[in-house]
Amino acid sequence: MLPIWLEGSEAHTAELVRRFDRAPKPMYYQPEFLHRAWADYQAETGQAPDQIDPDAFVRWTYARALAHRAPRYAAMARNWGITFTPEDVKTVREASDIMDLVASKLP
Repeated sequence: MLPIWLEGSEAHTAELVRRFDRAPKPMYYQPEFLHRAWADYQAETGQAPDQIDPDAFVRWTYARALAHRAPRYAAMARNWGITFTPEDVKTVREASDIMDLVASKLP
């Protein structure tokens, strides 16, 4: 297995957040992260737990989850994998393109 990290720019992250806001999908959050986000959300909105709209909370949490995960993904790529940028993959159209891209990133 070769871990591949797609390291996005701020614009790429903003686009992911925009897409998620339009059509949220289930995500897994580490319990510690989720508890901290829940407390932060309550503090920021002033809402009691029974007042919180779950969809609003998950939308608020998504960008924070991306930022929280980025250092882990970077470390995995640095230690055991490779990194792509969105610019690297924008011309990928078929399997051979991705194979060529992976080969170009290997030491």
